[in-house]
This record gives sequence, C-alpha cells and structure tokens, in this order.
Amino acid sequence: MTKLVSSVNQKGGVGKTTLCVQSAYRAAERKKRVLLIDIDPQENSTKYWLNSGELEGELPPEANSINLFVDGAVIKPMPVSSVNIGAKTYYEGQIDIMYARETDLTMIEQADDSQQVLMNALSQSAQIRELGYDYVFIDCPPAVCLKQVSSVMISDDVITPMELDGFSAEGILKIHNIIIAAQQQWGDENKPQWHILANKVHAQSSASSSLLSGVREQLGSYMLEGFITTSSVVNDAMMNHRPIFKLPPNGNAAAVGRKFGIVLDEIFERIEAA
Repeated sequence: MTKLVSSVNQKGGVGKTTLCVQSAYRAAERKKRVLLIDIDPQENSTKYWLNSGELEGELPPEANSINLFVDGAVIKPMPVSSVNIGAKTYYEGQIDIMYARETDLTMIEQADDSQQVLMNALSQSAQIRELGYDYVFIDCPPAVCLKQVSSVMISDDVITPMELDGFSAEGILKIHNIIIAAQQQWGDENKPQWHILANKVHAQSSASSSLLSGVREQLGSYMLEGFITTSSVVNDAMMNHRPIFKLPPNGNAAAVGRKFGIVLDEIFERIEAA
C-alpha cells in the first residue's frame, strides 16, 4: 500500500528538503519504489534531483507537480539519476520525481475557489496512489498556504523537522491545527499521523539538551526518540548528492551517517506501524 508522507514546517531552513531527499534514499536502500513531489516554489528538491541540462531543457509536463492540483491532469513522474559512489551504482530506476515550477505553483494561491483546490488534490492523490510506489514524499513550502494544507489533507503521515527555538515552536502549533482539521475531515484521529524530528541539535550544549527535554515533555509521543545533530557532514552529503548513510565506514562522517540512518529507520518504523 502506498504511503503519502509530507515534510512540513512553517519555517524555512529547518531541513525539510534534506529530510525528503534522505528519506527517499533510505526507502530505496530498503528496495522500495519512491516518488518525491516538490510543491515548494523554491524548487530545492527539484534542483537537487535534476541536473542543469534537465532544468534548462523542456521537462515533461506530465511530471509537473502542478498536476497534483489540477483535476483530471495526467500524472506521469520522471526518473532521477542513480547514485554513483566509486565504481558502484545505487537506486537505479527506484526514485522518480514530480518537479516544481515556481510560476505554476504560485498561481495556486490565486485560485478563486480554495475548496476546489483541496478537492482536486484529493482526487489527484488517488491517481498517484495507483502508480505503484511504496512511498511518496512531498516537499512542502515553508508557509501556511493552499499547497501545504492540501498536502497535509492527502497524507497518511506528516513529518516536521524542527529547530529548538521559539519561532519553530510557534510554527508547530499552526501545523497541529492543520493536522487536527485533516483528521476531522477523515473522521480518523490517526490520519494523518504526526512525527516531529528535532534537527540541528547542538549535542555538546547543555542548553540545547535542556531545550530538547522540555520539547519532548510538551510534545510527547509526537516526538521521535532520535534527533539530528548540527554537523557539516549533512551539508557535505547534500552538496555531493549522496545518501548520508553511505559515507566512508570510519571517522566522524561515518558516525554522523550511521546516526542519521538510525533516525530514518525510526521514521519508517513509525510510518509502517500505522
């Protein structure tokens, strides 16, 4: 059964795209078929997965993520390049994308009938579920908007990476309200399930540890046990278009990669348990 998973936060720069990308890699590592849908006008996931030649050329219209919001539009995702590490090739034919176009996605917020946009997303998501993917990860814009709300409404699970600061805490409350609305729509308090991941944690800071404990106490079972620490290793992996958990088998990079992999596994365990 296909699982639709949205990466959502009201704040930019908290790791939504990184989480989507690395989750896609981890799912492919588990021999799953994966689709990533980029509905963020910033196009970060699109720019990550597609090379400059593809971005400057004419992309197939059926793979445009705007089709998620257009009733009856044909949806046909496009494949992304496999990962080459040394002499080995990974994930060939396992990961597809629906790319973002800023001009197209911006127009959604100008729609006269917001309810129709939501209904279109619901009907189009049914088409996506019929494509045979194991996981569909949706990279959402960092703002309350029709695109974000629609994504939450159609998802089985919502993952929120958050930093330990007051601004993220304010955004968490807004996301909670959207999730409650989605659960009321479905008449199911477990759809979507909500998972919150503490990201960019300063592991050696007592203040950061104290903040993390306080957040866990407030958010309870929504919080993942694992967390992601602040590290240049994560940025380096993204810059080099590599799954962070497939870094060299020793040293600090490998340690960070293993911990990141453990967090991703916890996410999948929670998703699959629903």
